[in-house]
Amino acid sequence: MEQEKIIDRIKKLMRLAESSNANEAANAAGQAQRLMEQHRIDQTVLDMDGEEPDGDDEEIADHSSRPLTVSGRLPQWKTSLAVALATANACRCYIGHKYEYDTRKAKRTLCLVGRQSDVATISYLFGYLSKEIERLVRVNALGLGRTWASSYRLGAVDAIKRRLRDGTKEARQEARKRLEGQTAALVRVDKAIALIDERGAEVDAWLKSNMKLGKGRANSSRRDWGAYEAGQRDGKSINLDGGGKSVGSGKKAIGGGG
Repeated sequence: MEQEKIIDRIKKLMRLAESSNANEAANAAGQAQRLMEQHRIDQTVLDMDGEEPDGDDEEIADHSSRPLTVSGRLPQWKTSLAVALATANACRCYIGHKYEYDTRKAKRTLCLVGRQSDVATISYLFGYLSKEIERLVRVNALGLGRTWASSYRLGAVDAIKRRLRDGTKEARQEARKRLEGQTAALVRVDKAIALIDERGAEVDAWLKSNMKLGKGRANSSRRDWGAYEAGQRDGKSINLDGGGKSVGSGKKAIGGGG
């Protein structure tokens, strides 16, 4: 299945899962990541067996010309969300700068480094999840203040991080379970998973060789832990299945590999 078809399936799942029923949304929340991981495993096994041309010949590149978001001040929850999605999908994220000549203002950008197919999927999910988190804030944080709303967003992102990890883990467990008792096939799947894990390491190596990124500093803004926990709880209802040029030397790496 081509990457465009994967994204299309995610969009359809999103539309089907739009519901006020938290249980339905929670059950659907990890399916996008699981679907992408299933596709990667199946495609990698086919490539190894020579049944299809090598599908991993995409070049790693800096996609700063199409940043995830551009803002005068990047909220911590958005950088955390971007890092989580990038790490789960063999990409890396960094903060760059963009000068807007019409407003004569410098803006910060959230940019991805990785393969185009992975970047396309991450870009869609980031856009959708960002809007979903803001929708939940309007519903649940109205009148509770900026600190509460900010902490709520961070809690929601934390819930998403766990679901991304769960989706990857479930896809791998399912791939192995389907082949119980088939030793040779299990060996191929395990090798495919190892190759998938190497994709992120290859992006790290590319970054080290081609870009000079400084270390990002942790945000020390205030946090309301009650709101954080509420965001964690309500972040579970987010359905992952649907919902300028960087210049200068001020780019900062955020998050790490792994």
